[in-house]
Amino acid sequence: MSFPRIARNASRPIRPNPLMPTLTAMRRSPSPRERANVAAGPPRSEARSGARGGPDYPSGRCPGGDDVGSSTQRRPAQGVGWLLVGVASAGVLFAGARGLTRGPAPRAAQAAAAARVEAAGLEAPLEILRDAAGIPHVRAASERDAYFGLGFVHAEDRPGQLLRMRRAAWGRVAEVEGRAALARDREARVLGFGVLAEREADRAAPRVRALLEAYSAGVNAGLARWRARGAPPGLATWGEGEPPFGPADALAIAKLDAWALGGTLEESLVLSDLVERFGGFEAAFFFPNRSGVRALPAPADAPHEAERAPAPAARRVSLRRWLGRAGASIGSAAFVVGGRESASGRPLVAGDAHYEPTVPGALYLAHLSGGPLQAAGAGPPGVPVFWWGFNRKVAWAAAYAGAVTADLYVETLSARGAPRYHDGESWRPLDARREEIRVRGGAPEALVVHATRHGPLLGPLLEPTRPPLALRWPGAEPGSSVEAFSAVALAGDAAALRDALELHPEPVLAVAYADAAGAAGIQTAGFLPERGLPAGLLPVPARDPDYEWRGRLPRARLPARILSDGAGFAIAADGAPASADPAIEWLWRPGERSARLGALLAEARRAAPLDVRALVALGRDVESARAGAVIERALAHVGEGPLAPAEREVQALLRSWDRRSTATSPGAAAYHVFQERLLRELLEPHLGEALLGRYLALGRVRSADLVLALLASAEEGASPFAAREVVADAVRRSLRSAWLSLSAALGTNREKWTWGRLHPLRFRPLLVPADAGPGLGPFPYAGDAGSVQVAEHLPLASFDVTAVASHRLAVDAAALDEALVAFAPGQAEHPGHPHRADVLERWLAGQPALLATSRLVVEELSAERLELVPAP
Repeated sequence: MSFPRIARNASRPIRPNPLMPTLTAMRRSPSPRERANVAAGPPRSEARSGARGGPDYPSGRCPGGDDVGSSTQRRPAQGVGWLLVGVASAGVLFAGARGLTRGPAPRAAQAAAAARVEAAGLEAPLEILRDAAGIPHVRAASERDAYFGLGFVHAEDRPGQLLRMRRAAWGRVAEVEGRAALARDREARVLGFGVLAEREADRAAPRVRALLEAYSAGVNAGLARWRARGAPPGLATWGEGEPPFGPADALAIAKLDAWALGGTLEESLVLSDLVERFGGFEAAFFFPNRSGVRALPAPADAPHEAERAPAPAARRVSLRRWLGRAGASIGSAAFVVGGRESASGRPLVAGDAHYEPTVPGALYLAHLSGGPLQAAGAGPPGVPVFWWGFNRKVAWAAAYAGAVTADLYVETLSARGAPRYHDGESWRPLDARREEIRVRGGAPEALVVHATRHGPLLGPLLEPTRPPLALRWPGAEPGSSVEAFSAVALAGDAAALRDALELHPEPVLAVAYADAAGAAGIQTAGFLPERGLPAGLLPVPARDPDYEWRGRLPRARLPARILSDGAGFAIAADGAPASADPAIEWLWRPGERSARLGALLAEARRAAPLDVRALVALGRDVESARAGAVIERALAHVGEGPLAPAEREVQALLRSWDRRSTATSPGAAAYHVFQERLLRELLEPHLGEALLGRYLALGRVRSADLVLALLASAEEGASPFAAREVVADAVRRSLRSAWLSLSAALGTNREKWTWGRLHPLRFRPLLVPADAGPGLGPFPYAGDAGSVQVAEHLPLASFDVTAVASHRLAVDAAALDEALVAFAPGQAEHPGHPHRADVLERWLAGQPALLATSRLVVEELSAERLELVPAP
């Protein structure tokens, strides 16, 4: 592809959509506090039109409402930095890349060349170049100083988010938010993220310790610069009275993030409640794979009421949702294409990071260069890792694997004397840790955390009626994700990358990878316990040795696939993992997205050899793969019998719908409302509204799969929840209820019955309201929980989008000095900042940006420059 074509792709106008509100309409005049914040911030490019609320849309239109899954959709430009042959050509590339801002050119790099900052803890001078999207390129003399630079830019662009995560990890949010945050702080204190992190920091290998110290010094230098110039709102709120950032803080944030992605406490509690209500046989319908439930502990093994540990009447408030990590689609998808299928002859790697839409986003993009380290990618602010990225030899993309790694043990406690528990052979004293949670505007709360050999007792987090439950999870085992992924960033080939992943503990990930020599595959990484008997996501008797962990499964027993001959492709999403050991327990594996991705890849390959542009285009597919079967089976129960006019109108919409959840589709709106009404009709009489809502909120549970299973069991006459005659009546009521709901929500004008109007996307402010600035949206948005373009909503609650692919990467192993990336809403968190939402328009349109790492291209694409020098 020629450079002029890149420029054309980057600057094409976007067709108008009258249903889409523009970011122009959302803009407002900045408050005095915001104007002061922008004036006091670090050197930045000139604010352009629309910078306060996001970019202006050409023709006053936002692209998210387009029929984004159409086969005629144009492909975004493929990066071609390897074709750069001179400064003149690089200038053309820069002009194309600048199109992502859709506004006047940012201030020239030389205008910021004089910016020079002394930084304590730095060993040698380094420079930070930023491109037009605000992505920093850190050039340092050593690996250690490169991580210093990463800490600095994290603190510069995301200080509030970083410090908020640190407070959450240590259980100190109530110091800012008051009593409303107490339950979340109790969860963090009971699980002991901070205590575990301190232990891990103490035993870290010298190299890892040095990197953590350098990163922490960079964070502190960035925060010090902010304080010297006038702290932004996020830092003023979340950093008040806080000590310097240290290695244990980064590790505590990593453990918090791992728990939010991989903890299965709520899954176990909900399934336990279902077993208690229906018994093991009938409750099996709700378990992963709808398989049989193992025998529960005999009543004699459960402690008597008098032996149960006292617990306050505390309600569980999940850290997951507060952090934006809750939902069936959270945790990403990744895939790799063999070199024989690609246009370049080398493998391709792509990954989507699925998170709640927030401002700022969950991840942060950066490029680090120093000593042996030459890597770029994305990771959470506060932790020096790239969950997906690339260096000059390898590329990788990690997806949450969905394995069950946390077990609950029903402990037997003594009712008399000192606190003790029975280990199956004798009574042993409980370990005790005393905590004090300070509360803004109130008295501090004293908390005593008791623990058995399995882990902490969860009494302070649970209802008093539950038995004493101890938690064991991989976060309490030795191991460091920072050590693993810092080694991944240095890997010289696929074998070295797999060796590095062997060090990774939690969360359990499926990592797609490829190297420059053509090796490619997917490797599962993380601490998967080897159990004597499967726990089955239910509490197990603590005194039974058969349920004890016997160690960590070795890499040879973890799911993996190697594309040894360069043919085919491998996918890590919601499908069953390849070559899984039967000893590994998994969450729900609906397989809808994996199957659709596989079909799309095969179809695209038949048309032409694949490239990174094609991989990015696949991410825009919005077919609802399960919808056809749901509609066919549901409508079969009413046949051609008499229906009221309202019911027949919805039936006609369902039958004529093309099964694609585009933003302009009336059929998609009718289907999703009908499906949820049918689910409520069938299950709410049995489960009740509260338990059904809790079940549907679990990770990897999809309402469409649940409805399909209910309809299939009704046809077989084998379901206690959906007898055939009950289903027929429920379908009729659901058709009418869907008509009433659409009329109430969208009006009587049928032209307004579109999925995008019912299914808006909003980017929720992540920080407290006083610091966060306005949210972004609403934008009509295409897709659903099972489509390749993720657009999940919380069933039975609202159709508002709750999970999206906020970050996307595509890399060709033939050109490991660049990648296509798409992310939203921007790199910075500060209200009024030019990089808070400047890439949102391109993300909504599915247009990626070029992330280049070669020195010449970085220099030509840079819009800002900052030099850091060691403080005397």
